[in-house]
Amino acid sequence: MTEAPIHSYLLRDHLLYPHLPFHIQPARHYQDFHNHRHDFTELTLVVEGRGTHHVSGHAYPIAHGNVFAVHPGLCHSFTGTDRLRIINIMFSWETPLMDTKFICGLPGFHQLFTLDPLLRDAGVYKPGLALEGERWDDILGQAYQMIGEYNRGEPGCEGMIHAAFQKMIITLSRDGREDQEERPEETRPIARAMAYLQQHYRERITAEELADAACVSSRHLARLFATLLNTSPFEYLADLRLSEAHRRLAEKGGTITEIAESCGFSDSNYFSQVFKKRYGASPREYRKTERREL
Repeated sequence: MTEAPIHSYLLRDHLLYPHLPFHIQPARHYQDFHNHRHDFTELTLVVEGRGTHHVSGHAYPIAHGNVFAVHPGLCHSFTGTDRLRIINIMFSWETPLMDTKFICGLPGFHQLFTLDPLLRDAGVYKPGLALEGERWDDILGQAYQMIGEYNRGEPGCEGMIHAAFQKMIITLSRDGREDQEERPEETRPIARAMAYLQQHYRERITAEELADAACVSSRHLARLFATLLNTSPFEYLADLRLSEAHRRLAEKGGTITEIAESCGFSDSNYFSQVFKKRYGASPREYRKTERREL
């Protein structure tokens, strides 16, 4: 039997405004929705009804008040839908719209947007939030405010959407912190460690400092990262530093040495080596390529 094709969606095909890499839309699923993936992060709010969300061979029931994120490239689908109404928010963390340097210091942010999608893909636990009462009304109100601004397209709508979305992410990150009791205990130290690394990746960080921030021993933290994420805390830190350097090299200003130091690399030669190993080009070569494309 031939498997059904996997549909792929691109953010650029959904945009109302080409200069605004963001899309928000209500959707109704009164029947199954095919297996698909996309090149953007998707934040989903379940407004009404229920169904089953399938991700990488694992099935999770969803219902009114659920909020969850789906990473780019992840195949997923919906079945068993019963008057399912959702709001989909499509965006990319790599765009200027998403200024997350302060938000990334919240453990709840890493729980909802980093750990939940990764561990759901591995079938570790049902991810996301289950909101109700005033907490849900607040999030839904912010979503409808964004929908109105997005559809009207009045002057300054970009700023209004940016403000409302930032507020939503912070609110959800706080809710993620409050809902920690519903998640496996092992994820809490990891979320705290990720938040600390995001705030201090420019600095020299010791295993003891990171363990103190995560409220566990350094050995236990290393074991949690290895078990749940198949990496180590300092491999995660190295990836974080490289990703930030990669982003900054594409922007104007700053020498390669200055960018390396600002991202936590004290040795620019070592930075060039690990950068080339990761991206297949030296920092200088990558910067030249990016500027030619501009």
